[in-house]
Amino acid sequence: MHFGASVRETLSISCGVDLREARAATALPDLGAGARRALAANLAAAFAVDIPAGDAEHWETVRDVLQCVRFRIWEQRVTGPAPEPQHHEVDAVAAVGARARMRFRRFVPPAPSLPTGAPALRRSKRS
Repeated sequence: MHFGASVRETLSISCGVDLREARAATALPDLGAGARRALAANLAAAFAVDIPAGDAEHWETVRDVLQCVRFRIWEQRVTGPAPEPQHHEVDAVAAVGARARMRFRRFVPPAPSLPTGAPALRRSKRS
């Protein structure tokens, strides 16, 4: 089943109206806020994308739904999946030792620097 047919099938199941043969300009039936959230959740599950709740408020026609789902698929492909949180095991003894080394540093004064741009001093050869 191609993309448009899959979206129309999900629309038909979610709305309770046969929209499998609907054209892009076909208006969606009047849906309440709960029905729109359910439709967005069904589309998100069917296409493995994240559809924000605000998107469903703007759906007026079948084309709006198609474009929204197509955009969310593209967005996920471009941005990639969300990174998994990384948990690092920390060696407690090594961490305490590193902190102690950083806390007790020996102060070494900086070496005196020569002024930059000053001419070098040379001895002249006078006989």
